[in-house]
Amino acid sequence: MLLLMRFIKKKDSDEFPISGPMELRFTGKSEVVLSPARHSASHTGWLELLSGRSNDLYYPFISDVIATEWWDIEPQAKVHWGKWSPGQIDTEQGLAHRKKIKELFADDMKLFLEARDESGVDPDNMF
Repeated sequence: MLLLMRFIKKKDSDEFPISGPMELRFTGKSEVVLSPARHSASHTGWLELLSGRSNDLYYPFISDVIATEWWDIEPQAKVHWGKWSPGQIDTEQGLAHRKKIKELFADDMKLFLEARDESGVDPDNMF
């Protein structure tokens, strides 16, 4: 709802950060090590923003919504760690977000890296 309200506020502006569909879905909890739903008590809500193009407003907009609104309401909310791109860490706020994401995924990331290293399936440590 937060993102939708922010979009509505910008609808008549030339500063619209995203052009594309928004999808909301719910799933049960997951046992996948790096899933944001891994430690969910019951269900997880997913909000996905799909965009065929990016602009200079996208990352600041998303970062602002996550930091100033989303995490204020739900401090343990997890973003999809694999989609947190370098364009989002070029600012002080982006670096703070990356630190928060690392904290949220710390234990699970350790399990993932141990499994990756033991399996040998990613010899170049791409993931």
